[in-house]
Amino acid sequence: TPVREALIILSNEGLVKKVRRRGSFVFDITVRDIEQIAEVRYLLEEFAVKKSILSNKTNLLYDLNRIYKEMEFASNSKDYIRYLSLDSEFHKSFFKNCENHFLKKNYDSLSNKIETLRFYVVQSAVDSGEGLISHKLIIDSIENNNDEKLSLNLKEHLTTWLNKYKSNFKIGF
Repeated sequence: TPVREALIILSNEGLVKKVRRRGSFVFDITVRDIEQIAEVRYLLEEFAVKKSILSNKTNLLYDLNRIYKEMEFASNSKDYIRYLSLDSEFHKSFFKNCENHFLKKNYDSLSNKIETLRFYVVQSAVDSGEGLISHKLIIDSIENNNDEKLSLNLKEHLTTWLNKYKSNFKIGF
C-alpha cells in the first residue's frame, strides 16, 4: 500500500523506526545525538565549502547570494517554511559545488534529520534575525577570501543551531 511504502522510505531515511509487531514510530533523539550531528555537520560543511571555494568559487557565491536574497524575502514576510527550505538549500550548495559526490552522499544521509530538527527552531532564527546575519557572515568571509573567519562563522552558526535545540528539547522528546 502507499502508506506502507512511505513508511519504508521514511524508515530507510532514519526518520521512522519500525518495531516488529508494534508499528512504526517517529525517530527518537537525545541531546547527545544532536551534538554528534552538529559535530559531523561542521566537519562535512567546513570541508565542502572550502573545497567549493577551490573548485567553483564563482558558482558557489552566485548560489549563496541568490539564496540569501530569497531568505531575506522569506524572513521579512515570516514565511518560515520557505525560509526553512532555503536554509537547507544554502548549506547543500556547499556540496553541490565541491565536486565530490561521496562527500555529498554522506551529507545527504544526515540531511533529513537536520531538516527535521531545523523545523523546530526556524521561527526563532527568523524572528531574531540571527539566521540571516550568520548566513551573511559566511558569504562575506568567502567573498573576502578569509578562510579563518569562514571556519569561525560556520562554527558559530552551527553552535547557535545546536544551542537552540538544547534549549528547546529535553532528552528523548
